Amino acid sequence: HGRASKRKAQRALFRNLGSYGGYRKRSVSENSRISFQVQRELKMN
Repeated sequence: HGRASKRKAQRALFRNLGSYGGYRKRSVSENSRISFQVQRELKMN
């Protein structure tokens, strides 16, 4: 149950980031900040 909700949260987060295509176009510092944010969100769920 927890795993499924975590996966759903991850999908929602990446959708918010504009998918990997948009993710790659960002600057490296922005990407690292976002990925840190994603990791933190996943840990909390």
